[in-house]
Amino acid sequence: MKFKDYAKDLGFEDKNNIYVKEVNGYTVYLKNFQYIILQVPSFYIPLDKELTKDELKELTEAAYQNACFVSTTSNKNDTLIITLPEGNKKKEYKQQIMNEILDNVTKKLIKFNYHKLTICPICKKEALYNNFGQDFIPIHDECKNKYIEEIKTKIKEESGFRFSYILEILLSIIGISIGLIPSILLLIFTGDYFTGLLALVPILGVLLSLLPKAPKRKDLSIVIGTMISLVVIGMIIFTVIYSNSNIEESYLLIDGGKGIRKIIFGSIISLAGFGILRFTSKFKKNYKDELKKFEN
Repeated sequence: MKFKDYAKDLGFEDKNNIYVKEVNGYTVYLKNFQYIILQVPSFYIPLDKELTKDELKELTEAAYQNACFVSTTSNKNDTLIITLPEGNKKKEYKQQIMNEILDNVTKKLIKFNYHKLTICPICKKEALYNNFGQDFIPIHDECKNKYIEEIKTKIKEESGFRFSYILEILLSIIGISIGLIPSILLLIFTGDYFTGLLALVPILGVLLSLLPKAPKRKDLSIVIGTMISLVVIGMIIFTVIYSNSNIEESYLLIDGGKGIRKIIFGSIISLAGFGILRFTSKFKKNYKDELKKFEN
């Protein structure tokens, strides 16, 4: 469900595709919060200082136990993130709950003596609230333009071939190979293998690929994720064939289809490569994706 389906019913105003509302003196806007590989619709409240763990715990209780997180900037201020209740947000009772959450949480913030953020994150001076990519924060137009120009410069610097790209793939292959060793040893010495050990393939394949600290590229992620999937699925198929050739009854059928279950489970594990890549990619800045946030 998109924000526009319910945001205006909650009193939010559309400001260049960002929905914003003033609640008890705080500026609140709607945005998807990236939680591991999930995107969760959430309220964002920029604050003038950092929240403590005890305060965050109390705010979670005020939010009816909907998960609360913080995003801390280099300026030592937090943006409070409150995940929205699940379900059909068009329904009146759901809207009432969300309004109650905002009222409860902002009153707690007043009690804790927090104020809404008024400082531009770039020049550290007072500024009015404005769109900044997918966020709504105090920002000067000249500061935003400066930031965009810096992104464009980074994109130019990272364009073209880099040796780190090749090194990233090579290290991923090494990680995949090391991850395969335990399963291969089990197959050789026991004629079977523990499927869960194949999780080492995507884990090591991805972690070693991060060592060169190459710029984030989608094509590299696809190559590494595909390699991981092919290796895991290939190992499972080879194991099934190997087992069938060494026992009288088909490995695919014995023990209630043990072989089939392993193929399915192993295939799911192979997809973990893409999941881990997606998670770790959040720690790499993709300047092309960042620039798209400012394209209207």
